Amino acid sequence: MLYNEICFNTSGSICEIILNRPSRRNAISLSMLQELHHATKRLSGLNHINVILLRSNDPDFFSAGGDLRDIVSVSNEEAYELGNRVSEVFGSFTRLPQVVIACMKGKVMGGGAELCLYADIRIAHENLCFVLPEVQHNMIPGAGGVSMLSRISGIGNSLYMLLTAREINAVEAKNMGLVQDVFSDNNYEMCIAELCTKISSSPIEIIDTVKRLAWNNLSEPIGYCLNMESKEFGSLLNRFGRNRIEAFFEAKNKKIK
Repeated sequence: MLYNEICFNTSGSICEIILNRPSRRNAISLSMLQELHHATKRLSGLNHINVILLRSNDPDFFSAGGDLRDIVSVSNEEAYELGNRVSEVFGSFTRLPQVVIACMKGKVMGGGAELCLYADIRIAHENLCFVLPEVQHNMIPGAGGVSMLSRISGIGNSLYMLLTAREINAVEAKNMGLVQDVFSDNNYEMCIAELCTKISSSPIEIIDTVKRLAWNNLSEPIGYCLNMESKEFGSLLNRFGRNRIEAFFEAKNKKIK
């Protein structure tokens, strides 16, 4: 598939998916949604990729949200189907074996904000402006803006953001648990590169297992999650961990001698 509204770049164990629709401030159109869907299907088979970076080609706009020209003409039934379609495509990022990091720079609005909520990790630039403005237009988010935000930041914080349509800056976003870290313009790219290097040092099987177990907690009972964690612990210990532990003790004994 030829990408027109996103860029798909790989380098070593890193893949960048860049929203690339500058004329519309990276508003998410139906065609961009199709390209994102194709990209996730492609990534599911790339086991040499450990980290996926969601980025924008515009330092001031990650995304202006869903493309209103695609939304305004849909019927009630089509709106329901569209919401399901968008949440399914965005949700596919949570099912990939790789870690997905949203690099949130500039204005992150509406559907663009919803896309970031499906990332595993969110890193903010100091110029971040995060907003879900739908309520002020007598609408609500339709693809996870309510449900995902409530799980990530808590019900009180999500209602505060949604019902006021307040623009949240980087510091507020970190205090609400919405982003994991905030960096200045001077070290933003360097810190993201260091994070990618750190994560990529682990085998994809380890990354995939930790990610899958973590996301299971949104839908499965705690007993099931704990049981699965114990099973995976035993499996990964035999396949990966035991050799690393033995090497650690061997190196330690050599130092003692």
